[in-house]
Amino acid sequence: MSEAFQQAAFSWATAGMYLLRNDWRLTACAPAKVNLSLEVLARRPDGFHELETLMLAVDVCDTLSLEPTPAPQITLHCQWATGLVAARRVYERTGLPVSAQAWSDLPAAHDNLVWQALHLLQTTAGIRLGANVILTKRIPAQAGLGGASADAAAALLVANQAWQLHWTTARLCELAAQLGSDVPFFVTSGAAICRGRGERIEAIRPPRCWLVIVRPPVGLSTPAVFRGCQPEPNRRATAVVRAALDRGDLSAAAQGMHNGLQGPAEALSLWIGKLREAFARTGCIGHQMSGSGSSYFGLFWHAAQARRAAARLRGQNIGAVMMAQTAGISTIGSGHKQATLVAN
Repeated sequence: MSEAFQQAAFSWATAGMYLLRNDWRLTACAPAKVNLSLEVLARRPDGFHELETLMLAVDVCDTLSLEPTPAPQITLHCQWATGLVAARRVYERTGLPVSAQAWSDLPAAHDNLVWQALHLLQTTAGIRLGANVILTKRIPAQAGLGGASADAAAALLVANQAWQLHWTTARLCELAAQLGSDVPFFVTSGAAICRGRGERIEAIRPPRCWLVIVRPPVGLSTPAVFRGCQPEPNRRATAVVRAALDRGDLSAAAQGMHNGLQGPAEALSLWIGKLREAFARTGCIGHQMSGSGSSYFGLFWHAAQARRAAARLRGQNIGAVMMAQTAGISTIGSGHKQATLVAN
């Protein structure tokens, strides 16, 4: 990546997203996330669950490129990154290993949360401008990594600038909350405690650490996982992890991690238990499932330690293996490269 691109990319950022302007086209990098804690506190009258979760953006990124148009049509072309596409074609001819099965078919344009976000912003703002959008995917779906939510947030943020709406972050968050529980997080912060359905956000200082993330060949349905969960109103895992991070004690934070959805997910998929056992042998600081699954991650002190663990996990053929770093710590190019190398 050139120095000029890095400077442009870092000239505007939120939630680990970086924006590059090239003439009329704006390009944003939308990061994945992991949950260091996820507590299900209660079931709400509206059918959703009251949550408290501590989330970190990481530098495995999708890329969204948008060009505003004078006509109101919104066109969206969604594709997997070139390296992932090439690897999948090879695997389809020679026999599909589990690492390639993570890169599933992509939804039709109108079913994509990016198109829905742009349409919602367009109609709410009452404008007649449109957009041509290219979305390049590197974050697996049904993985608990927030890929679709990050893409939707990137669409809102980029279109707000491209259409010169000048909406505040708070106003964008009102729309984000209509699109999904994780979308407001990606609009506002790269590390935060999120409460309610995810719309009440308290930004925190992100820790510096490396991660290894594995998405097994089978995804999980978020509603199905939530149906099997039991509220734990008195656990206080998020407070424990937050206090440890405030002290700069990553080891204590890792030991305090908890995901109230991991038990129900293990009941639905044998892969979660397999990943738990595999990560327990890597020497990581701590490990658990992210979100409602099916991805699993471990925290590591150093890049070399994470790299050795990633190589070991790849050799076990248990899914697509990604190395990552806390978003904002390294350049945005690293997330692209690491995610693309997974399938090679």
